[in-house]
Amino acid sequence: MNVNCLLGHMLNVISPAECASCGENAPIYPFPVCSICVSSIISSGSPEKITSDITQKIYSCLEYTPAVKCCLKSFKFEGNKKLAAFFRKIIVSQLLSEELRKERYDVILPVPLHRSRKRKRGYNQSEILAEMISNSLGVPLRPDILIKIRNTPPQSGLRKTERKKNLKGSFSVTGKAFLASKSVLVVDDVITTGATIEECAATILNAGAGTVSAFTLARVI
Repeated sequence: MNVNCLLGHMLNVISPAECASCGENAPIYPFPVCSICVSSIISSGSPEKITSDITQKIYSCLEYTPAVKCCLKSFKFEGNKKLAAFFRKIIVSQLLSEELRKERYDVILPVPLHRSRKRKRGYNQSEILAEMISNSLGVPLRPDILIKIRNTPPQSGLRKTERKKNLKGSFSVTGKAFLASKSVLVVDDVITTGATIEECAATILNAGAGTVSAFTLARVI
């Protein structure tokens, strides 16, 4: 048993913890997920990149399986930022094997939270993921450019048309001159219907950007 495994075993004995995904088994150090869920998440495979009428390419690391959904829920709503280390390994591995590393982006913009929601949660999960991608690709991160100006109701349970209506006009850009003709990569945690990414991309393009692509940790297949 190596030092990390031994330390992890000792920490679990001293302070038992449950897997952030299944909530049943003990997590494997240093990640707060158990070996069964790690295997399930990693073996889910990377969805093929897709396009839309607005975005050039949309890349995703994982299929939005039940295990991935549980981890993201814990990361977003339960303050479990320890999962960031787990997500970082997945994202870096994906970037190394994806053609995205060959792309040339001028700036990375995280999908923003409304200031009241960010204040309540204490952080923006998409900004944390965007920072990982920025560090890996060496592309500047600007969380101050794309902002959410309207605190919209939650998107869960809504159809795509309802989601689009819910988000219409909810984003704005603070630095139009900065975005002029730039190639932008937008980062979010998960893409379901694509309504959020499309609204962000439309806002960015209307502000004068040249192209917009997107990267998400997970995607509904």
